[in-house]
Amino acid sequence: MAKSSNEQPYSELGNFIKSHRQKINESLQDVSSAIEIEPSDLEKIELGQDRPSEDILILLINHFNLKDNEALMLWKMANYDDISLLENMPYTTIPKNDVVQGANIVMLMPVDARAIYSDNFEVLVGQTGLILNFSQNMPNNQTIPVSKVGVSVEQATNILKALQTALLNVKYNSEPKRINPPKNRKDSDDK
Repeated sequence: MAKSSNEQPYSELGNFIKSHRQKINESLQDVSSAIEIEPSDLEKIELGQDRPSEDILILLINHFNLKDNEALMLWKMANYDDISLLENMPYTTIPKNDVVQGANIVMLMPVDARAIYSDNFEVLVGQTGLILNFSQNMPNNQTIPVSKVGVSVEQATNILKALQTALLNVKYNSEPKRINPPKNRKDSDDK
């Protein structure tokens, strides 16, 4: 006997998530481990019985590396279409030459502060700064993106200085220490 729509109110959302999971050849266990929820909870989401929280939905969007229009569609399938969370997020201005004509642009900021480790690193240079791409090796000889961060040239310079300081501390100092970001010249001139 088929379940009624009352028992599966999010079947469209669940089917979308399940199809993306199957597209990248990952099991329920693989995806649930990656976003740190129980496999049974992910199964209920895929069956359309449960709606993921906004945080879990953002993790799924990032895990599946969804395009902006797919992320927005998934957001609406979960009935988060009042977009109040999206309206409070910081948006960036993208130069015209980087915009695909007619594309919807949505910036979802994950609120998860867990450290994500990566095996690979790539830097792309653009007119407005750098994009740092981090990816993870998977058992099936594939790599999946785990993080993509855009930074200005000035911020990249500060990151480089902080990394150099941290590496010197690792090499010559055995105690773990938090490295503070370099002070801006303007700040140090004021003192």
